[in-house]
Amino acid sequence: ALWAFKDAQNSVDNVEIVCFEKSDCIGGQWSFDPGIPQSSQTHTSMYKDLWSNGPKEVGSEYPDYSHLEHFGKPIPSHPPRAAIADYIKGRAKKYDLTDNIRFKTEVTSVTWDDNGRRFELCAKNWETGVLAREDFHFVIVANGHFTVPHVPKFAGIETFPGEVLHSKDFRDARRFAGKRVLAIGGSLSAEDIALQCHKFGATSVTITNRHPMGYPWPAGISEVPLLTHVSGHSVHFLDGTQEDVDVIVICTGYEYSFPFLPPQLKTRANNTLVIEDLYKGVFFIERPELMYLGIQNQVYTFLMLDLQAMLARRAVTNKFALPTKQHMVEDIHAWIQKQDNLDAVKDWHALQTEYLKELNSLVMLVDDKDFLCLQMPDEAEEDKVEDISQFRNGTFASCFSGAQGVNPPLPWVESSEEVPLQQYMKSLGTVDFTSSRCMSLEDYATIEKQLIDRWGTHLEALQSCGTYMSASTSIPVGEVVIVLPPYIIQKWHEVVDNDLVIQVRPGGKQDALFSCATARSALDCCLHHSCDPNLQALILADLSVNMVARREIKPNEVLAFDYETTEEDLVAFDADFTCHCGHPHCRKHIRGFGHRDDAEKNKNLAEVNTQACSSNN
Repeated sequence: ALWAFKDAQNSVDNVEIVCFEKSDCIGGQWSFDPGIPQSSQTHTSMYKDLWSNGPKEVGSEYPDYSHLEHFGKPIPSHPPRAAIADYIKGRAKKYDLTDNIRFKTEVTSVTWDDNGRRFELCAKNWETGVLAREDFHFVIVANGHFTVPHVPKFAGIETFPGEVLHSKDFRDARRFAGKRVLAIGGSLSAEDIALQCHKFGATSVTITNRHPMGYPWPAGISEVPLLTHVSGHSVHFLDGTQEDVDVIVICTGYEYSFPFLPPQLKTRANNTLVIEDLYKGVFFIERPELMYLGIQNQVYTFLMLDLQAMLARRAVTNKFALPTKQHMVEDIHAWIQKQDNLDAVKDWHALQTEYLKELNSLVMLVDDKDFLCLQMPDEAEEDKVEDISQFRNGTFASCFSGAQGVNPPLPWVESSEEVPLQQYMKSLGTVDFTSSRCMSLEDYATIEKQLIDRWGTHLEALQSCGTYMSASTSIPVGEVVIVLPPYIIQKWHEVVDNDLVIQVRPGGKQDALFSCATARSALDCCLHHSCDPNLQALILADLSVNMVARREIKPNEVLAFDYETTEEDLVAFDADFTCHCGHPHCRKHIRGFGHRDDAEKNKNLAEVNTQACSSNN
């Protein structure tokens, strides 16, 4: 939410953002320190040696900040938790998101004042003890739902002579070496904790649940029907069998907990894909000024959260009009009917895929081609079915950077020690790449030859056109920036109006060669919402430099040059513009700069600019 609202704090939208965070750092669930015991200020249910149980390319990558950008090289698709935590912190640092966070501050109550038409919020700093009251027009609840354990009752479990713990309190599987472990649950926690205990030397691991997961468990792990009762060390199951165990780990998920909200403002969420009282999965239908993020059962976590946050922002800034309550209820019921017809795991993936696509149609955050990641959960599930112990060795390609995940330094089953992140990254070695799309040197040479054949120019000519800068250098106002491999500008957010960034796009379906923009929003449009679905590299032909040099660049002017088929298709826009791709995001961000259908004018402009370039050459 902070990312979505960051640039809404301007004179136009005039949004003031305050985030209350109970802990002392960002990262939430992923912020874990094995040396810190559980407390009321601890969000996480993480543990040592945990690696992502799904491809990062599916659930743990932001569209605007790829893992490739953060780490500078491809990493495995199932990285250790420390890598994900560092990645989250990297995005927060990139956008200075901590400026709006009040750490160590717990919200104690939120109420709606019908007379003042706003929320009254009380928050307490648990370090100083200071209790403060403030008013807000909107409240976004984003406190997660993996903090308060759900603990079912089983007869006799309270007298079990061994150790009983919930998965939230599970910290290190090594503690259970040489012991017989019972894991109660039928989902991701039971799956991973069973594998962890087996990996680190448990004598045996038994998984008990209502609906068996059915994976090909290695020898030493078994799956049985649901536990019925406990008698001493003996645990009894629904099929009449029993066995003796030393440890019981309850892996039955978490309760939704909103202790700061009165009953009339609490959602009735129950860990499903569709929430019965949240319109578009975000707006509380009884009081739409109250919004919830990430309440659903999640497949595509990071992308879904960004889409939801962008929809919340559009509502707050009056760019998304909420319908009547009756319409919201009917929309929710339509989604519930779809959910009621789900059967296989793939059906759940497909429904959340459909949900994300609908959200994206409302906010235009990513291009349709970026939804290729929505095919990956089925492939990842197939990897588990094939070998539950080895699925973390699988690699996937990022839909946002194009980077292919690399093999882990060691397979997860052979990784016996949790190493610091820096050491882990070093163990991956170095990967040479020449663009933000990980284009090989051979591919780059091919494209360079195509440019020479077409334009009669060479990229080396650019060496005399300016000064090279490092990838982390801020772009000075008013300067023309040439982005060339192997240089990657990582601070697009520091590009402000009247900065000119030129992006070259070779090899697209319409042979788009390059485009340029002055504002980051328009640049993002070029990167993600252009006519070119096959963006391969950020490179620049000498022709565009000369052409730009011949134009008078006015303050706040957006330039959009686009080669599609021939040189004559070059357009310098100066009136209204509708992109050929028909994508509404393009129409929104590149506007007011020319008519495509004015063919004669376009041809004349192309001839003038081409002559200017030739004279410069």
